[in-house]
Parts: sequence; structure tokens; C-alpha cells
Amino acid sequence: MTTAPVRETRSSVILHAAIDRGAETTECRVRNLSATGACVDNLMRLTKGETIHVIMGTLPRLTAQVMWANDRLAGLHFDRTIDLAAARQHRARTDQAPSPTGARFTTPPAAPTRVPPPTTAPTPSAGWINNIRDPYRR
Repeated sequence: MTTAPVRETRSSVILHAAIDRGAETTECRVRNLSATGACVDNLMRLTKGETIHVIMGTLPRLTAQVMWANDRLAGLHFDRTIDLAAARQHRARTDQAPSPTGARFTTPPAAPTRVPPPTTAPTPSAGWINNIRDPYRR
């Protein structure tokens, strides 16, 4: 009887990574992460056996092999063990321009000014509505 190899402990995460195929680079979401691999959203239609590059956190560019893939997700195996803390560090997404100040969050644009509703409502003149606030008329 053969025993299965011991798998690295996986952490459920929601991180952003850039997947580089050479001709195209796409931002995707990392669903779980270990020191030797990751599960990512399969936005690029990755196929089993394909070699790609991953840019995640403050890590240098990683080479990874696609171990499995379906329509939604793909499992990656890194060519070397990674530092999980560095992988979780914030990095600017490739589809966003970096902030000139280096700030992680930017101030959203001001909302358009709304015209306040009129403060006086027309006085009701018919039916029961004109007595709605009179506690003695029921």
C-alpha cells in the first residue's frame, strides 16, 4: 500500500496576483495559498501542465506549473518554496495606476451635490389624512 505525499498546510486567503503567460497578463484572485502552491481563479483558461509566472505580494516573479484546472479554478505548484508573509503583503494591481504618494488607499471623488427636497409639504385637504396627527380625532 502506498501512502500519499504530505501536503503543505493551506490557508484560505483572498489575495490578488498577476498571472503572466508571456503574451498576456491578467489579474486574478488567489483562493488558498501554501508555501509550495496556490489555488487561483482560472480567468485565463489555464490548462494542466502549462508553465506560467505569478506576481504576488512583495515576492519576486514566481514560476509555477498548472497541476489541475477546471472552468472556475486552477491549482498551481511553485518551482520553489515561498515566504507566506511576503506573499500576503500589499502590492499595486497591474490594472490600476499606482498612487503618486504611495498611499494604499486614495480619497474617492466627491459625490455630486444633491438638491434638498422642499421643507414644506402641501397641506392635505380631503379624507382622513388631514386628521392623521390629531390625537383626539379617531
